[in-house]
Amino acid sequence: MTRRIRSLLKLILLSTSLTVLVTVNAQSNFPGGFIDLKLEKINDQLPEIKFGLREPVIIDQQNHWRILVGLDLTLLPGEYVLYYKHADDDKSGEYKTIEVLQKVYPFQDVQKDQRNDVVDYYTPVRISAIDFSNTQQPLLPLQPPLNGSWNRQFGYQWIVEGANEVITSNAISIRAGQYSSVLAPQNAIVSNIVMDQQDRAAVVLDHGRGLYSILRGLTDLTIDIGNGVVAGAVLGRLPAQADLEQSKLVWQTLLNGVFIDPSLLSNMQQANDDVE
Repeated sequence: MTRRIRSLLKLILLSTSLTVLVTVNAQSNFPGGFIDLKLEKINDQLPEIKFGLREPVIIDQQNHWRILVGLDLTLLPGEYVLYYKHADDDKSGEYKTIEVLQKVYPFQDVQKDQRNDVVDYYTPVRISAIDFSNTQQPLLPLQPPLNGSWNRQFGYQWIVEGANEVITSNAISIRAGQYSSVLAPQNAIVSNIVMDQQDRAAVVLDHGRGLYSILRGLTDLTIDIGNGVVAGAVLGRLPAQADLEQSKLVWQTLLNGVFIDPSLLSNMQQANDDVE
């Protein structure tokens, strides 16, 4: 075999291997979690990745791209198709079948007047009030914005008595002492601040390329819209409560437009509730 032929075969094998997607983490591929994939790099330009109508989060890992696909809580288990195409590649894009597993979240009853105190469900806020988005690389893992025991009932479904409705939790929360400092989970740009009727803020942090944190329940903010923050920076504090010794902080994460469990992206000790 001539040297030219050997070189040609080597090039063909190399170009074939560069298009293979490999599952990195199969312990979070259920509704409310995410698919974690890697794609070999052939250049430094971002590849085109599509999951339905959504664009997954792409992280540069030097020798490969890390692809994070958020899985909506309403997504049914089964097989789905991911489209990908390398930048400046003359060939048409390719498709990868990925599996979404089933996870059974518990059902619990709650009285209507207790719903806001018990259920961690919150409607989406406007993600950005500025005319640009953070194109920096998102850094993982995220760090809990408060240390302590988090209520991690993300995905639990609550049957509201007398209202004939079912609510699915899309956040995690923690009770902490009044005036406790709330920290940035990772480097980010403050893309929006939304005040509620109690003058408590929902702070939206753009971690980069489609990954966001929303922290709800803050007062005495030390930041403003458009500010850059680093991991561990003080964002504000929890308010005083007239009738309670503790205040509530709520944490949500958005990954390519869908709410996923923040604890799956953080360095919290993972719960022992494996996929069923």
